This record gives sequence, C-alpha cells and structure tokens, in this order.
Amino acid sequence: MSPKVRRILKVIFGIGAAAFVLWFGYWFMVDNRFIDEGHPKGRFTPLVEWLHEVVKKRTGIAS
Repeated sequence: MSPKVRRILKVIFGIGAAAFVLWFGYWFMVDNRFIDEGHPKGRFTPLVEWLHEVVKKRTGIAS
C-alpha cells in the first residue's frame, strides 16, 4: 500500500472514529431511551449524574 493511500485511509478512519465517539456520547448521555421524563434533574442518565456528583465531591465545585 502506498503512503498516499495509507494516509487517505487514516483520515477516513479517523473521521469515522471521531463521529462514532460523538454519536455514542450523545446516545449514551442524552438520548430519549435513557431519559427518565419525571426526573427533577432533567435530561441526563444516572451515569452522568453520578459523574457529576463525583466531580463535585473531588473539586468542591457545586454547579
């Protein structure tokens, strides 16, 4: 495989990987399938809320 073809494939796979990570992050954190509509904290999953609590405890920042 020539270096030019290898570079093109790296770019294509890199863009694909970045798109997948962004899509999966959205799907996992704010997609409707993971939302508890009656939850007082809003539109985030228990995982995101747990991470938020951990960050608050570690940093002392309450947002």
